[in-house]
Amino acid sequence: MLLNVALFTFVAAKCGYSACHPTKEGVINVHMVPHSHDDTGWKKTVDQYYYGSNNTIQGGGIQYTLDTVVTELMKNPERKFVFVEIAFFAKWWAEATEHQKQETRHLVENGQLEFLLGGWCMNDEAASHYTAMLEQNGLGLQWLRHHFGECGRPHGAWQIDPFGHSKTQAELFALMGYDSVFFARMDYQEYNQRSKDRAIEMIWRGNDDFPQSRDLFTGGLVDTSYGPPGGFWFEGFSVDPIIDNEESDEYNLPQRLNDFIKQIQHYQDQTHPGNIMFTMGSDFAYYNSIMYFKNMDKIIYHMNRLHGDKYHVIYSTPACYTKARNEAQQKWTVKSDDFMPYSNGPQGQYWSGYFTSRPGFKGYVWDTNPVLQMCHHMNLRGGNALENRGDLAEFKLASAFGVGQHHDGISGTEQEHVVSDYTRQLHRGRTACRDITNEVLEKDFEASKGAINCEYRNVSICADTETAKEFTVGVYSPASHAFHYHVRVPVNGSSYDVTNQVGEKVPVDVVPVSDNTKNIRRNRGFAKNELWITAKTDGLDFATFNVKETSDGLDFATFNVKETSGNDVVTSLTGDSNMIENENYKISFGSLGVESINGMPITNELLYFNSSQGYGQNSGAYIFRPNKTDPFIINAKPSVEITKGSSVEFATVTWGSWASQVYRLWKGENTVEVEWSVGPIPVEQKCPWDSKQTCKWGKEVISRYQTAIKSSDTQGRPTVWTDTSGRNKLLRTKDHRACFNLNTTDAETGVAGNYYPINSRIAIEDDSNLFSVLVDRAEAGGSMREGSIDLMIHRRITADDHRGVDEPLMEPGQFGDGLMVRGRHFLFLGKSGSLDDKPMEEKILMKPQVFLYPGQTFQTKSSPLLTKTLDPQLKIILVSKHFGMFNNGRDVVIRIEHLYQVADKAGNDVDIDLTHFLANFQAHRAKEFMAGGDVPINHFERFSWSTGELYEKKSEKTTCELEKLCLRMSPGDLKTVVLEGDWNN
Repeated sequence: MLLNVALFTFVAAKCGYSACHPTKEGVINVHMVPHSHDDTGWKKTVDQYYYGSNNTIQGGGIQYTLDTVVTELMKNPERKFVFVEIAFFAKWWAEATEHQKQETRHLVENGQLEFLLGGWCMNDEAASHYTAMLEQNGLGLQWLRHHFGECGRPHGAWQIDPFGHSKTQAELFALMGYDSVFFARMDYQEYNQRSKDRAIEMIWRGNDDFPQSRDLFTGGLVDTSYGPPGGFWFEGFSVDPIIDNEESDEYNLPQRLNDFIKQIQHYQDQTHPGNIMFTMGSDFAYYNSIMYFKNMDKIIYHMNRLHGDKYHVIYSTPACYTKARNEAQQKWTVKSDDFMPYSNGPQGQYWSGYFTSRPGFKGYVWDTNPVLQMCHHMNLRGGNALENRGDLAEFKLASAFGVGQHHDGISGTEQEHVVSDYTRQLHRGRTACRDITNEVLEKDFEASKGAINCEYRNVSICADTETAKEFTVGVYSPASHAFHYHVRVPVNGSSYDVTNQVGEKVPVDVVPVSDNTKNIRRNRGFAKNELWITAKTDGLDFATFNVKETSDGLDFATFNVKETSGNDVVTSLTGDSNMIENENYKISFGSLGVESINGMPITNELLYFNSSQGYGQNSGAYIFRPNKTDPFIINAKPSVEITKGSSVEFATVTWGSWASQVYRLWKGENTVEVEWSVGPIPVEQKCPWDSKQTCKWGKEVISRYQTAIKSSDTQGRPTVWTDTSGRNKLLRTKDHRACFNLNTTDAETGVAGNYYPINSRIAIEDDSNLFSVLVDRAEAGGSMREGSIDLMIHRRITADDHRGVDEPLMEPGQFGDGLMVRGRHFLFLGKSGSLDDKPMEEKILMKPQVFLYPGQTFQTKSSPLLTKTLDPQLKIILVSKHFGMFNNGRDVVIRIEHLYQVADKAGNDVDIDLTHFLANFQAHRAKEFMAGGDVPINHFERFSWSTGELYEKKSEKTTCELEKLCLRMSPGDLKTVVLEGDWNN
């Protein structure tokens, strides 16, 4: 195989830790770290930032930064520079001259140019799902491995700008083999407390079930800033340079060194003694890097010459700083919670609005993940037949998806023209991947040609199916397991027969397109009805369903639920016409919408907060600051309509012209589907202080679930379980933080300070019951009172919050009057401690990809990529070519996870035979890699840190060993395995 040498053989070089300049004992070592923080989109698009165009918005040009940095580093072998965003570096590398590439390779091998983090971008930690974090980091790390080998590998993470930090992100960095992470943004109250204790650096426990092995040295940057110390911002002539010519009237060396020493002491007062780090750079810095390097050269020379008895100043990197900290053998405190939500000051400065900002784009990014996974699978299947077209399509989408995870991307904190560019790049990548998918479907599954993709089926728009009398629906499932999916197809017929690929009839329902859907699509579609097909799909397989219109009429019953003066529910029919039900749930409805689930009183209201604006801190793309702690109800008496079909029963709750919900119960399902539709959010209303005036007032819309669950702690404070980036979970307590005393006298803390990022699941429970809500995109969520769950689903803000984006979050939407968004929640009600909703997480994340073949019917063959049914305790996150297009190889990388954590006290060990794990592939060799897929786990050992704790090392004897092509998966495991072998095709 071509990759054997590249993957499994490593040559030592003078880079990484071995390239660090030596430190000294008995003095303060000052590590000067030259860097540039380069957003992959924010106020400008990726290309605008790279090329330096559209400078009326913001300056900076990454191509010039890299050009000048390489030139300056070559002048002095002592100089260093760290670079982070591989999306930019790969773009520069593609345009660099061969001479520039040779110089760059030399600098990397000499440890002068060091890559940090190594991701395609610096991803967000609130809205990015952990699988997407792994995807984008793996893309960057494997690009670095291919182009620079061992010396291209980062030793630590650099999350300096994301607006809060996830516990799971720390775990992932540990699993990638990193020794440290550094960031700037820490809640001001936690920072104040830690800085007094000289504890802004700590050991962060990424997973409580795996102490030490998933711990990470974590550094909060001094003054919560990733810029240089005050007075030493050497760019753009903003400060005086170091003038060491004693003959000059401008000579200022003594004063500038004195200023420098004051900054050293300021930094040392907040950290453990012996070492400090000066981050010498900031946003889009070093576009003329001679200014920084020339002045830093002078500082280093003169400080060591004149003050070397107290200070030792060196060019350094975060990795070298981490090494120095580790060698000092100091004892560190341990942090086991996260850094969410982040506030940078009192009186309403909580950055919890971006957990929901731009929900349409958040949904589109999430919706792209299963497309990308399908693309990985199809490129793997297609092999040589696709030549390099599969690699190019896969890379195009992976690149766009990776950039989309940026902390000013999926976060929703970019300008409007930038989110349009993100969306355009994602669409191009999706189109390229669907093209190569169609080729493979035709070859491997004997599918027909001419497949189309209707991306607006969720609002009943698809011109081809609206006019077709017969057509075929193809469904590819990128999920690991068999699921029943419910496919919505816009039609104009009233009755259809649907058969699967073996000729069996499948359950269907035809229902009228609702008025709420018509309000959303307006003049863009003319389907009268929706055909719902219950499609059973196997994991990593393709299935087809033939659809033919028949002459039968619609077969469903509709009931209107109304209120009487006595508040009793009456309907147009007797019996259970105010109720929908299936095998697992009975849900009753009344004048306020849902009233009970399985006999438990449960309500769900669509409410909104008015945004604070015009006084003090505004709400905006980043900040959530309601102007009152209690929200307003959209409509005190929503209308309710119940519809019952053969495979689904649903209730439509309409709160007004711009907000509605549909509760669906499908036969056999153990969750309740709640489809919500919100927008355009009205922003004009009568001014509270003058009813004759009209004010534009932003609104933040929430879905509030109120149950009878006793979810308070012993002190009466509401508690709620939230996920951490979609993987693990944390128990949150209202108005409380585990690591510092939260100031609850600040009124805004009561709401915004209790909203957390939700990426998969939020839940409340007591001794008897558990109620959880699963989401289909990142949302803000919390619990304001006992038994309640809030989820913020949309927001439209008329003011800017002055955090840099310089634009109100108005989102014009398709028609210019405001964005309309449709999403889904999935409700689960069970016994306390139940984990029966866990498999639903994969079903939501890996939703099937639908292909439509209008005017034709045909049957396909089944051809699953997995040779055996995967154990239900496991799920596959990734199956793809290893290194993809970078090495043109045929080895396979598999990222697989145990469904349960050790703390869940569920699940057991599962052994997998990898020899014939994949169809048409025989494995000969397997190695476990770091989570980024770039190096084997036995390539090096991570640093150990002293915390004063004692750990019991667990060792189990097993006959299941990778050398024997057997993979053991235990609770809490997330493993990345590379298979070498032969393909039969």
